[in-house]
Amino acid sequence: MEQEMFSPPGAIPRVPQKFFIFVSNETNREWLGLKRTGLIEWLHVQAAIRARALTREQYNPKSFDIELRIDATLAKDEYRVQQIWDAPGPKTKKVSVGASQAENDSNVRTMFGAGGR
Repeated sequence: MEQEMFSPPGAIPRVPQKFFIFVSNETNREWLGLKRTGLIEWLHVQAAIRARALTREQYNPKSFDIELRIDATLAKDEYRVQQIWDAPGPKTKKVSVGASQAENDSNVRTMFGAGGR
């Protein structure tokens, strides 16, 4: 988490809020049912504790989205963590050079909301 932390100049440091934890097929089979639920809850608490230590901000453990996923290339008991900063979805809109200013303004309003620029 510390390696992925972002510190904007003059602002509070930020940490990713979503994590994918990849495990092997074999390890995944060992973490099912209540054992898996307990692991996910523990990971939420640990993420909140670590984020608080790094940023000095309070974090609710449920503010983190943590998913266990399978990576068939991993050996038993190996894991890989992938931090996700952005929510999925369109991040950019195409603005046509040949379009009228009104069309481009409409695209910008769609991207940022009626009052945004």
